Amino acid sequence: MLSNKYRGNITAAFSADLCQAGMTAVPNLLLRYYKKMGLLDTEMMLIIQLLRLRNEEKLFMPGPAALAEYLSCTENEIEQMLSSLQERKILAVSPYFDSLTNRVRKGYDLEPLLEKLSDFWACDRIKEIEIIKQAVRQDVQQDEQKQSLGELYRTFETEIGRPLSPIEAEKIGQWVEAVGALLVREALRRAVLMGKINFRYMDAIILEWQKNNLRTLADVDRYETDFQNRRSQSARKRTVGAGEVATAEARRKKEIIESLYMN
Repeated sequence: MLSNKYRGNITAAFSADLCQAGMTAVPNLLLRYYKKMGLLDTEMMLIIQLLRLRNEEKLFMPGPAALAEYLSCTENEIEQMLSSLQERKILAVSPYFDSLTNRVRKGYDLEPLLEKLSDFWACDRIKEIEIIKQAVRQDVQQDEQKQSLGELYRTFETEIGRPLSPIEAEKIGQWVEAVGALLVREALRRAVLMGKINFRYMDAIILEWQKNNLRTLADVDRYETDFQNRRSQSARKRTVGAGEVATAEARRKKEIIESLYMN
């Protein structure tokens, strides 16, 4: 332990050295994505030391021995890591111009690392943008649905000649969820034409459409056309059946009369 006599001087000296030594800037994006990029913690620490040695000591291509002084790895492990990073296109070796010595020298190049980092960032950014777009679309759709529902309420109030009750408004909302606002308007139109503007009548219409999975006016038209065709075919069958019965009865009577005369 340092005595109080020297502590003040040591603290001041440490602070001075701390400022003079400078800082090694590590991008937060790199710290955020390095695990997703397949980098191990030891490999990330090696990259940080490469950054520091370049900035602080102007070592562009430190060897395993120099790096081993600052890492909890052997020279052999560091050599393997450097080789692995180059094979995985995360680290490269490129020529650099050293302005201090006015010479070109080789050094470790972290541009491949940053390119890979930008790919991961771009993928996440695209996902984020899509999420934002989807949220905006949902908000717009909800606003449009609210606006459409409000207009539908006003249409109902105009036709029935009074404000809707909370139960009626809730029922209209349920109909819209079941078959859509367009078919709810159509059910109201039909009720008005039939002079049956009551919720029970419209509920029966909408329930029939819902049971048959009808969502558009075209669906309703096709369904009603098919229904009318089925009714016509059934009526024809009944007519034909009645005619056949009448013919058989007439034939039976004729046979009885002939048998009487012949006897």
